[in-house]
Amino acid sequence: GAAQAGTTYAVIYGVIGRQIPAERRSWAMGVAAAAGSFGQFLMVPIEGQLIAQLGWHTALLVLAALVLLVGAGDLVRAGALLEEGISVHPHAALLHNNLAVVYERRGSYELAARTVEHALLEDANDAHLHKNLGDYLYRAQRYDEAFDAFTRVVRLDAAHGADVHLKLGNILYRRGRVSDAQLAWERAQSLAPGNQIVRANLEALGRAAQRAEALKAKYTFKAEMDDEAKRHMFPQNARLVA
Repeated sequence: GAAQAGTTYAVIYGVIGRQIPAERRSWAMGVAAAAGSFGQFLMVPIEGQLIAQLGWHTALLVLAALVLLVGAGDLVRAGALLEEGISVHPHAALLHNNLAVVYERRGSYELAARTVEHALLEDANDAHLHKNLGDYLYRAQRYDEAFDAFTRVVRLDAAHGADVHLKLGNILYRRGRVSDAQLAWERAQSLAPGNQIVRANLEALGRAAQRAEALKAKYTFKAEMDDEAKRHMFPQNARLVA
C-alpha cells in the first residue's frame, strides 16, 4: 500500500489538483485516469508475452529498463539491465532491439546499428527491426546501407510507415534520381497526408520543375529569335552581285 501510494494515481491527482484550474480539474483527472487505464490494459498482454518468451525474471528486467529509459532517462542503468537480460537470453531479439534504442538515445548510432543487427539474426522478417536499422544507419550517414534496410522494410510491409518512404526519397534525391525520389515522397504522402516534411519536399520539387520549364521556354524563345535574325541577315535566295 505504501509503495502504491508513491507511484499510482494519488501522485498524479495531487499534481493535477495543484496545477490545473478548478474549472478544468475534473476533465484533467478524467484524462489522466483514462490514460492510466489504457496503459494498464496495453501492458498486460505485452508482459504476458515477455514472461512466456523470456521468463518472469528477464521480463521484469525489460520493464525496469523501459521505466528507466522513458521515465527517468537513466540510459546507463537501462543499458546495464538489458545487457544482464541478454546474458541470460542471448537470442532474444526484443532485448537486442531495446538495447539498440538505448545506444541510439546516447548518440551511438554505429553501436545501435550493430546491436539491432544481432536482433535481425534472430528474426530476419521483422519489418520494425529493419526500420530501426535503417534509421540508425541513416543518422550515421551510411546512406547506401540505410537504403538497403529501408528497401527490405518496404518488401516486408509496404505500408509500414511514411517515414520509410520519406527517407528512401531523400536518399534517391541525393543520388540525383529526382523522379524516383518524387515517387517515394508521393507514397509517403499517401500514407501520411499531413506530413509537413513530405509536403515541403514535394512543393520544392514542383517549384524547381516550374523554374526549369521557365528557363527552357526562355532559351527556346531566344534560340528561335536568333534563327529568325539569321534568316533576315542571310536569306536563302540571296545571290552574290558581280
